Amino acid sequence: MKPPFFNKNTLIFACLGLFALLFIYLMVSAGELENADPAVDKKIEIDAAAIRGYKNGELLWSMQSRYIWSAMSIDHAIVENIYNGRFYDQGRILLDSLSARKVQVNAPQERFYADKGFKAVMYRGHNPGQPVDIWGEQLNYNAADKKSRLHKQIQVFDRNTKINAERATIDHQNNQITFGKDFTLSRPDSSLTAEKLLIDIDKDIFHAGQNVRLIRQPEDGAAEFKKQKTTIYTDELTADISQELARLQLSGNVLIKQNDKQAVGATAVFDEKDQLFHLNGQATALFDKTAALLDAATRQKLKNQEILQEKLQLQSDSIIINTDSQDLQAYGSVRVTIKNQEATADTAEYQRTAEKIYLRGGVLLQQADGSLVKAGQVVVDIPTEKFEALGQAESIIYLNR
Repeated sequence: MKPPFFNKNTLIFACLGLFALLFIYLMVSAGELENADPAVDKKIEIDAAAIRGYKNGELLWSMQSRYIWSAMSIDHAIVENIYNGRFYDQGRILLDSLSARKVQVNAPQERFYADKGFKAVMYRGHNPGQPVDIWGEQLNYNAADKKSRLHKQIQVFDRNTKINAERATIDHQNNQITFGKDFTLSRPDSSLTAEKLLIDIDKDIFHAGQNVRLIRQPEDGAAEFKKQKTTIYTDELTADISQELARLQLSGNVLIKQNDKQAVGATAVFDEKDQLFHLNGQATALFDKTAALLDAATRQKLKNQEILQEKLQLQSDSIIINTDSQDLQAYGSVRVTIKNQEATADTAEYQRTAEKIYLRGGVLLQQADGSLVKAGQVVVDIPTEKFEALGQAESIIYLNR
């Protein structure tokens, strides 16, 4: 007669208990691999192999490696000298052409950690022929939430756009990359910084938010009048980079500074194709040939009317600035003021080479003595701050009754 502890049910529960204890051990000891010494601790060694990971029959990842070893089991391994690695999600390639010096593989937790430099490629859903290259020191991929956390010396290359950062997160489910405030985005003639940046790879759009600063500096080979730097500040910036030349939309406290003038507005649109800024929403331009440009607190100071009155200012419904020629055009309810002089019109044009503003259409000039003049055109000479009525002019006199 067999002892009671040898019955079939007892053996099954004992085996299950042993497997549970082994699983707990593997989970807890996964982090020990980083400190393991391959010369002493390795229990498994594989040379020049291709390895693949599956879950419920679905391929999750694959790697080709010149050397694999583990101090525990193949579930927790160090994969060295990786080339041609891939991460998958339901057959879709999330990361491709992964190369790294060393990767820690934790199969039970579906995690992969590269910590001695890596390089990989992401693809656009609509155009796989235009990959995005990603470089960095550390990559921590979690298949459970389909995200990769990147750290240290990150570089992202997307056609003519390059991003440098110390931290970034890839959302593989939405094919997006987010960056913190330590990033710098650069294109051939511009650079961008902000508190945060999101790149939507499939839609070819990037969105920057909070303390956005865009600096446009034409290349050295450009004509002299095109070499002037333009600096733009705003709360939010969205750029469509689906074409070689980008289209930008700015919103919230837009400030454009360029040489001897600056302009503010609620929103703006800029198209690299025509090099024009369309500024809207109580648009105001300030012209100053003698004083230095305002500092970083300009947006706050512009609310101080005493400061505004010291500069020649142009207000209108809409202002268009040409970043190449630095000329300016204004449309709708135009008003030009300096100290005790003021002129209103339907449109205005600023010509940088002439340093003059030309007001046209329904022009009304209020002179320093308070008299009003209706003219076909008024010319404002910026260096001398003088207003001159041209063409047929009529004085307007109001009689007290």
